[in-house]
Amino acid sequence: MRKRYGVILTVIGLILFSGEAWGKERLSYKDIHIGMPEDEALNKLKNWKDPTYTKEQENYERVGDIRVRVPALRYDDGKVVQIAVSLQDQRDYEVFREALIDKWGKPTDTSRKEFQNRLGAKSYRIMDLWIFPEGTVTYSISPEGFVLYTLTERAYGEKQIESLKSKRTDRKEGL
Repeated sequence: MRKRYGVILTVIGLILFSGEAWGKERLSYKDIHIGMPEDEALNKLKNWKDPTYTKEQENYERVGDIRVRVPALRYDDGKVVQIAVSLQDQRDYEVFREALIDKWGKPTDTSRKEFQNRLGAKSYRIMDLWIFPEGTVTYSISPEGFVLYTLTERAYGEKQIESLKSKRTDRKEGL
């Protein structure tokens, strides 16, 4: 229990308190935030890889005792609009989730969807969603055990939804 508590504190300290100021928290992961210029974000990413990792591990970084993939960033008009981070080990899901709740508060919504394979085995996809004026934060685990933490700028997210809606309409009209 003591180690788990230490891991939680480390995760909170290294990842989550990366906002500019206590009063004005930005959607950010470590020192990369939504709206940051692309070149500045890329320069920060260069310094994150752990030099002790082997070739197979080079895309990971260590946050306390948790190994996470170096973030995937999406850009629009030269600025960061989405930050996606995946955990290497699904066993770290709850520890990371507790740190996110400490950071962002109780999720705006939590959904749980059940899946069943042909043999009758059941698994779940769980997703927490936080909605803020600047954008959204999602944290999910898939039935396959893939854990993803994503921060998305509001305008970019809305643009993606509109794009999906228009593709769906185009498909229906083509039938």
